Amino acid sequence: MDYVSISERNHSKAAPDSWSVVIADVRGSTEAMKAGRQRDVNLVGTACIAAIRNHYAPGEVPYVFGGDGATFLVAEDKLSHCLSLLASVQSSAIYNLQLELRVGKISVADLRRQNGEISIGYLRGAGVETVPYFRGSGIALADRLIKESWSRESFDSLMLSSDTPDLSGLSCLHRPFRSRRGKILSVIVELRTERGEASEDEILARIFAMLSEAGPLNRLRPIQEENLERAWLNETWKAESKLKAQAKNSISLGVNEALVILRQYVSNSFFRLDFLGKFVGKKSIYMKRLLQQSDWIKMDGVLRLVIDVDANEEKMIRKLLEDLRQEGKVLYGIHESDSALMTCHLRSMRTQEHSHFIDGAEGGLTIASIQLKEQKLELLKQKKPS
Repeated sequence: MDYVSISERNHSKAAPDSWSVVIADVRGSTEAMKAGRQRDVNLVGTACIAAIRNHYAPGEVPYVFGGDGATFLVAEDKLSHCLSLLASVQSSAIYNLQLELRVGKISVADLRRQNGEISIGYLRGAGVETVPYFRGSGIALADRLIKESWSRESFDSLMLSSDTPDLSGLSCLHRPFRSRRGKILSVIVELRTERGEASEDEILARIFAMLSEAGPLNRLRPIQEENLERAWLNETWKAESKLKAQAKNSISLGVNEALVILRQYVSNSFFRLDFLGKFVGKKSIYMKRLLQQSDWIKMDGVLRLVIDVDANEEKMIRKLLEDLRQEGKVLYGIHESDSALMTCHLRSMRTQEHSHFIDGAEGGLTIASIQLKEQKLELLKQKKPS
């Protein structure tokens, strides 16, 4: 995939006024991750995407995974249905996993009236799947306005769904991906776009030029064939079973637990014995597409990276981002860990429709956002008159 195209405005198109930004976010995600529930939080964020992907073709409803939730751009004729699908995930997350998922929306037209611009682009690989990305200040504005509206709501005011979400294909079959090169960095970069789109292009170009300085970008991808391992039964199987079950229904939960265990053992048997590779030639295709269709570089108004770096590369990244911050061009957050995590959604093996959502371990992007928020507060203090 040509990740550098993210830095070029002409590779994205303005979102239509009639579309809406929809944000799904796990409330209290930082505390949940510090309590050891990162895989559950990541699973809920990916479940939001899986619920949409199971009803719409690739690219029809673009989305970006954020670690503790997801952001969508939804056409007017699909909005009501998408909100209904997310409401079913919301109910299951709250009742079955005790994670409060919030969902909110705001129209692109409303954001533009407040000088928030949004454009959509797609990173394309060899198959039908794409990795969507969003540019412009409108997503950050939507996030702020929607979360302000949530702060005025009580839990009791949420309109929860009684529907069971269709989360078929949602899974976490892989063990954490250990760093091969030194450490995993989870990086969030918020562009200060007061100077307009040209400035945004320039900032992103500088970041990608630095990342590419020592070789192809793919060297930084934390997911490689060499560090891919599967457990016979993944640690998240219980959470996956609960999320797929009907809310407050022990029979549904029991059935889903049995199905998840069976599916994981069958899938891992095929994988370990290389049945797909030896007899139908699919494993090598799947592995190649898995690497291409993982979102270790993503953008939802802010640039999010989960990268495997050596010591020198880490120094270069930290120096460039701090230089850009001192120039008034970015705010950023970085979190380091020894591994990356992946949550997957398989829509069809036959057509190779599968997407893979990456986060750093030990809190990853969510913990990185703490440093970003601290820099924002520092900036606000500097702007206040003494």
